[in-house]
Amino acid sequence: MKKNMNGFIVIDPTSDVVIVDHEKNVRQDYGQEELAELEASIAENGVRVPIKVRIVDEEIHLYHGYRRWTAIQNLIARGIEVKAVNAEVVKSSLPEDEIFDHFISNSGKPLTDVEKAEGLKKLRNLGYEAQEISKKTGINYQTILALINFAEQATKELKNMVEAGEVNITAGIEIVRGAKKDVDAQKEIIAQVKEAKGKGAKITVAKVKEAVKSDSKTVTLSPKERFSAILDKMAEEYLVETEDYAILDRVFYALFRTETFNVEEVISQIKERV
Repeated sequence: MKKNMNGFIVIDPTSDVVIVDHEKNVRQDYGQEELAELEASIAENGVRVPIKVRIVDEEIHLYHGYRRWTAIQNLIARGIEVKAVNAEVVKSSLPEDEIFDHFISNSGKPLTDVEKAEGLKKLRNLGYEAQEISKKTGINYQTILALINFAEQATKELKNMVEAGEVNITAGIEIVRGAKKDVDAQKEIIAQVKEAKGKGAKITVAKVKEAVKSDSKTVTLSPKERFSAILDKMAEEYLVETEDYAILDRVFYALFRTETFNVEEVISQIKERV
């Protein structure tokens, strides 16, 4: 491992050990065709865009460039030589910095909507509020809330449908909201929409809303779930920002008066009071 004239270290992928932790990688789908195209490009032209690594106790840890590194390893496994890979050394050791880098980097394949949702959920789980994430990534505050909710509540089936393009992310978010954290309700809404649109057709937001409306009912939730549902709905309708505690006090009052409520009715009551 040595440095070149541009300040990058030069890694020999056949002899240098690079530690790869896929759990830190936001990207889950490399795309078979795109990965094959990348492999062909690297085989012909080498790695044009440097990967990013961290040096920890003299060990090399991959930081950014998982898809490129996977393509390199695939080529080597097929007996195709890749002599040298330029790598930029980053000093950060915080896991959230690596996740943020996926959102703000202009290089590589863009994240899918599901990958964005899962990445945003990881940032929230690391203690970042939606507004902080919005400032760092440039993603709209309400979009962040909606995507995190989707990552947390959507079934594996629904996420796979979004990844496959059978359902766009906006329709997927509507399905999750309409199901109110009920897995069976998600399946029912999807089934209704598929039936209405015809087998194999894409699910549209209009059809989702129609199915949600037909499946609308009063639900019984825990106090935490009730508060979460109201905040999500308020953010969705741009009624209030979460830091407006005066209005949140009124929300708490409305929530804890009853165990059973209809989300639309409570939102209507809160609007009248504010």
